[in-house]
Amino acid sequence: MAVIGSRDNLNRDPAKMPRFNSESESTGIFLNQVYKHMNGSEVYRPNFLTAVIDTNSVANQQRTVYSVSGKGGFLLFAFGNGTDATNIGIATTFIITVDGVATTVALPTSGGLQNPRGFLGAPAGTAYSASYSTLWNTPTGFLTEGSNTENANVDNKCFEYSGEYSAYPVRVLMPNLLMANYNPQACLRFENSLTVSVATNVSTSGTNARKAGCLVRLDS
Repeated sequence: MAVIGSRDNLNRDPAKMPRFNSESESTGIFLNQVYKHMNGSEVYRPNFLTAVIDTNSVANQQRTVYSVSGKGGFLLFAFGNGTDATNIGIATTFIITVDGVATTVALPTSGGLQNPRGFLGAPAGTAYSASYSTLWNTPTGFLTEGSNTENANVDNKCFEYSGEYSAYPVRVLMPNLLMANYNPQACLRFENSLTVSVATNVSTSGTNARKAGCLVRLDS
């Protein structure tokens, strides 16, 4: 029997991926039951990320983070460089080429964030706590107000997580490879090739701030 419409429920359009800005110290992973944020080196290990580019970033100059051909899979998330100083707004632009078709995804300039970064993809979870080690049981997509988050930017489909330097900061947990199973529409499906490039409006040379990266799950 013929099926009308898409052949599956997978997202193949980079412009439909979630996107957000977040403070580097508010975004990270758990390592040995301890929360590690993006201002530390632990996040950038090869067993956590598929690719990391570790060269100085030049303002408005795209850097290729990852490229693969002859394989299919999922882009789970990508991130650009941070800033060398606090209270600097950052505008992150991704160019994602899926099976030969390039799409530009531009995030709005971050507002009111300390050491901000731009992300393409969805966080695995978020929490609202004064503790670095906390239970991640708050559903993704929650809204708060005040000093802990900025308002969502509707036009650019972007949300901002902030509050690292407040009494009750927001914590954003980076996803793992299972994101493609439990939330495939938040990821990006490619069949034959993928290239991930990113640029920001600031030049960065700091040891961890200059890094950009992504997580990809290949089919084989």
